Amino acid sequence: MECGMGYRPSYAWRSILFGRELLKEGMIRSIGNGADSYVWSDKWIMDVMPRPPINKERNIEVTRKVESLFSNEGQWDTNVLTQLFPPNDVRRIQTLMRGSSADRNIWAFTDHGSYTVKSGYWLRANRESSRVSARSTAEQASVALKNKVRKIPTLPKIRVFMWRALSGALAVADRLNSRGLNVDQTCKLCNNALESINHVLFQCHPAQELLQTVHFPVDSMPPCNLTDNFTMILKMISDTNIEESRRNAIPWLLWTIWKNFVSHIWQFSFVFPLRNDREL
Repeated sequence: MECGMGYRPSYAWRSILFGRELLKEGMIRSIGNGADSYVWSDKWIMDVMPRPPINKERNIEVTRKVESLFSNEGQWDTNVLTQLFPPNDVRRIQTLMRGSSADRNIWAFTDHGSYTVKSGYWLRANRESSRVSARSTAEQASVALKNKVRKIPTLPKIRVFMWRALSGALAVADRLNSRGLNVDQTCKLCNNALESINHVLFQCHPAQELLQTVHFPVDSMPPCNLTDNFTMILKMISDTNIEESRRNAIPWLLWTIWKNFVSHIWQFSFVFPLRNDREL
């Protein structure tokens, strides 16, 4: 599921990867004992499309597991749910039946949880209309994230950079192609994936190595969604249970990841993370 695009992939391989992305979109986490699923990053809520739940608290525990939402009797803890989630999500969660087996990924668009060609075609044909119906909610979430970015206690240029990343206004290959420039869309750092903003900042190996220096949960990051990854970043920055120096370092790390990417393309050199502003 994590194979890269590679260098100059064939049409057949591109088609396989397109099918993989469709499969990822339609997968949902089936909750058993809740021990292997993250509350805030795994897609275990079924809405128009599978998604993580919406949080209503400012400070959250990024690595919290779903099992922490159960009471001692093994049922959903209503007090915890109402504290963490908005009413619509509380109702959705309470309809989920807890099992004793391990959590697993299933296909969300069949009753039996297994992929079928018919359901895949249905999702392919209907996902755009599904996205349109959910667009207002997504746009509101994007605006809310950008407003939070404006309040991050860091240098103005880093806030502008993060705002531009959320707005899709960074010069990576897939964005350049969307503007009509015919450039190779393979990542210039790893030569193994589509060069998107999300990939450069969160998924590429150099980015993940830097993020791990502040104990960012790389293994639990959503695979394809820039908005979800930024949500996790902002939650960590506002989490007072995390050491302040680590929280303050996160915007600088994202900035350094981007500088490394640009430097590699234009100068074939890397900058060291967390240098002072004069050097960056």
